[in-house]
Amino acid sequence: SLAVGKNLNPRLSLSLNGSYESIKFSSEHNSAIVYDNNLNQQTENITMATPLGLVNNQVALFRTADNSSDHTNLLVDLENEHQLTAVEFSANANVALVRNNNFSLIVSPGFGVQQILSTENKLTSLNTHNADIHDGGSLIEGSFENVKSINPFTSLQISAQRDLSDHWQLSLRLGSSYQLSPIQETQDLKTNVIRYNTQLVLRRNF
Repeated sequence: SLAVGKNLNPRLSLSLNGSYESIKFSSEHNSAIVYDNNLNQQTENITMATPLGLVNNQVALFRTADNSSDHTNLLVDLENEHQLTAVEFSANANVALVRNNNFSLIVSPGFGVQQILSTENKLTSLNTHNADIHDGGSLIEGSFENVKSINPFTSLQISAQRDLSDHWQLSLRLGSSYQLSPIQETQDLKTNVIRYNTQLVLRRNF
């Protein structure tokens, strides 16, 4: 992240902020599948609900032993990994609540916009819990279709700042942001995002 700002007076400044982020997370699912024992290999379309909306993965299962019954009921466990990349731009007002010698306590409310650049999905694990039926090793991984690319948010930060010299400051910043609308909405499912972060900030005055 990078920020530029303007001091209006000793206790108030305005800043413009830009940042790039890449977020990885995972989701787990289970799905009931009826395997036809007359087939050596069976393909299944599995729809899963994730934090970024519904995703459809097509997986192949294969049978390694004969079975006397016509079918086998499976409860399959699956795990997906997701990645989201985005850029953010925001504006903040920075108010010094406390100024004591070289120490300042600053609160910074703000407003910004997040631009989601890309989303990715990868099926990383499939467990059939059956000794005779296994992952076939081939799949078609679905993509997310309902993620909103532009998402406005509000933010609030509290910083404890220490002056190192006339031109340099070091601060520890605690922040949170709240998306003003769901980043995805599909049928009756939607995802709202609240984020918390901690930052160590080095600041240069010109």
